[in-house]
Amino acid sequence: MTEGTGNPTFVVGGEPRTVTVTSGDVGVLQAYSGVRGDGLIAAFVIDGTGLKITAFGPPPQLAAAARDIAEMIASIHATQGGGS
Repeated sequence: MTEGTGNPTFVVGGEPRTVTVTSGDVGVLQAYSGVRGDGLIAAFVIDGTGLKITAFGPPPQLAAAARDIAEMIASIHATQGGGS
């Protein structure tokens, strides 16, 4: 289902979907499109820390980068803190 925001220049594409990364952590992902380009937002809470990932660009460039974006999101994982 495509939902509008009341603004015909911005359209949220379909329902949000869950995304499971290689480490097993689960987040949500939502695609959108607008007059200036298409994009996606992914959000995770890992070990109590919120993380937001956004990708935005002209549709052809975003489509060309889709595999790299998916691989980057899949690689998200917690690390040990406290290093310098």
